[in-house]
Amino acid sequence: MPTFCEATELRERVFMGDTNGIGNFIFRMLSKGMVKGWEKKAKVRGFVRYSSPDVVWAMACEDLQALEDLLASTQDQNYFFGRSHPGVLDCTVFGHLSQFLYIAMDFPQKTYLEENCPCLLRFMEHFKQTHFPDWETLCERQPNMGLDPDSPRMQALQTKKKRMALRAVAVMVAVGAVAYHTLRTPSNRQGK
Repeated sequence: MPTFCEATELRERVFMGDTNGIGNFIFRMLSKGMVKGWEKKAKVRGFVRYSSPDVVWAMACEDLQALEDLLASTQDQNYFFGRSHPGVLDCTVFGHLSQFLYIAMDFPQKTYLEENCPCLLRFMEHFKQTHFPDWETLCERQPNMGLDPDSPRMQALQTKKKRMALRAVAVMVAVGAVAYHTLRTPSNRQGK
């Protein structure tokens, strides 16, 4: 998990955690939950029952080989099932495999793809060039305007905080008035 977060610059890119205290706090809370969530999913999916991670990696490589064989069986090899345009499977495969190929981490699947899956590598490059010609620009760090103090979202959050503070003060004044009235009323009645 920490390696993935570092390689993807998740804290910095998504939460602006390097420049924003709120973003850093949200990232820390989310990352704790992500680890617990991944552990739970791994247990439910049965991955925990395997004695070695190598068994799980081997299963993943078998899946990659099945995709390679399916793509190699088509004539065009630009898209699955010989289509002239991408379908759901093409988009799904691109989304999943781009994590292995384009994130700066040494995934076992990346090595397997590079050594055994030339059709999938061509598919990935074709898909990227055709549908994301501005890939490098899209992958550059972009400012998260949602956490900018001048953004409408943060302005609304500040307004909401002020309203909540005013309500808290109003509640405290009301409770104080009730307490004062309650404490004063019995003494007034006894004196009459």
